[in-house]
Amino acid sequence: MQIFHTLRSYPKPTALAIGNFDGVHQGHQAIIAEAKSKGLTPALLTFYPHPSKLFRPDNHALRINTLADNFHLLAKTGLEVIFLQHFHAPFSKTEAEHFIKDDLIARYHAEHIIVGEDFVFGHQRKGNTELLQAAGLKVTCLKPVMVEGAACSSTRIRKAITEGDITNANLLLGRPFAITSNVRQGQQKGRTIGFPTLNLKLREGLVVPRYGVYAVSIAGQKAIANFGVRPTVTEDKTPTLEVHLIQPKIIPDYGDKLTVEFHRFIRPEQRFANIEALQKQIAQDIEAL
Repeated sequence: MQIFHTLRSYPKPTALAIGNFDGVHQGHQAIIAEAKSKGLTPALLTFYPHPSKLFRPDNHALRINTLADNFHLLAKTGLEVIFLQHFHAPFSKTEAEHFIKDDLIARYHAEHIIVGEDFVFGHQRKGNTELLQAAGLKVTCLKPVMVEGAACSSTRIRKAITEGDITNANLLLGRPFAITSNVRQGQQKGRTIGFPTLNLKLREGLVVPRYGVYAVSIAGQKAIANFGVRPTVTEDKTPTLEVHLIQPKIIPDYGDKLTVEFHRFIRPEQRFANIEALQKQIAQDIEAL
């Protein structure tokens, strides 16, 4: 898969899926599958940062994945090309007609456009599928993928994650919700109470799960994780993801990049009266895995 950050003109005719594709959830996967079915080079145009960061800087959408993780997920779908458009103020003022002529046709060599049914584009959101068709482009507009009676969407997934509803988030994603980060040195209090942990700091700009204890895994290894501020052992209010491997085959080292897959919410984070009570609860949490 090729990724183009800047491009004068792509040489091959493309079936171009357009959208933010944050999370690469089931709805996104359906759009990509449609692009792959057109007999053209399957390609995708996405935007970074999320457009809401420009239009709603104080209340913009937090990303489900880092850009690098999203590219990793997209590479698994069979796409041949990704075009990444920096979404900044000058680009947001591009007139819809100019975007079609100068970008979709001249730069991306698009012959067939695949989008969701709510797709609009261009300055003041004046562009739509009718305008694309008037310019001579073929357009496939897909209805939302329905999951348990409602449309699969990144917004719905973000809400599920923040509420600790990992089961629903995973259903919408079509895979486990995951956090990728580097192991950092913590206060090493876990090992003093018999439950050594890997400490990972979450990156800014990403949606974070509800504070609590989760059943997780790392590279297939069963584990338990706490995300929160660890009120029993520290006064530090910095949220941290701590992961305890149940029967580790390989113990990662500081600086190693890990992907933690979330499978189930066990309980909310809480403050215990003493370390002994915390140890007892952790043992019970592990038994519940």
